[in-house]
Amino acid sequence: MIQRLANIANMSRYLDMSIASTLQFEPNLPDQAEMDMAAAFVQFVRDNEAIDINATAHGKSVPFPRPYRGIVVAIAQHLADGRFPIVVPLDRDVTTQEAAELLNVSRPHVITLLERGAIRYHMVGNRRKMAIGDVLRYRRERSAARRKGLRELANEAQTLGAYDAKP
Repeated sequence: MIQRLANIANMSRYLDMSIASTLQFEPNLPDQAEMDMAAAFVQFVRDNEAIDINATAHGKSVPFPRPYRGIVVAIAQHLADGRFPIVVPLDRDVTTQEAAELLNVSRPHVITLLERGAIRYHMVGNRRKMAIGDVLRYRRERSAARRKGLRELANEAQTLGAYDAKP
């Protein structure tokens, strides 16, 4: 299992391509046995918070840094769910089209967001580029604002008795 996670991490350096577009390589999707192993790994780590994760080969063992343990567990959780995770550095630049795909909006809307200053960007020639971390930060903030608005609407409806009204 650890070896499989290491192989996935090594693939990340070859992923200099569109984030949301078709992959340039065929991912080795987990089979049911690997999904079960990943699920058992995740459960074991969660049940044993003080556990150390080590990579072992040829009689040598190297500890995985404890602060990054969550990354390994998150990758294993994706594998357990039958998904193939991709590791991308947060400072990797994306195009307006890639950002649009990540945000599930149109490319012109992304340009509007950039011009309003909602997402930082820089120019490369005549093209706008932004760090994927900034796009994901915007997506997280947008989701939080939407959830807050929905909570407020639900609370207002509750206060006005809208849930008690009969049709």
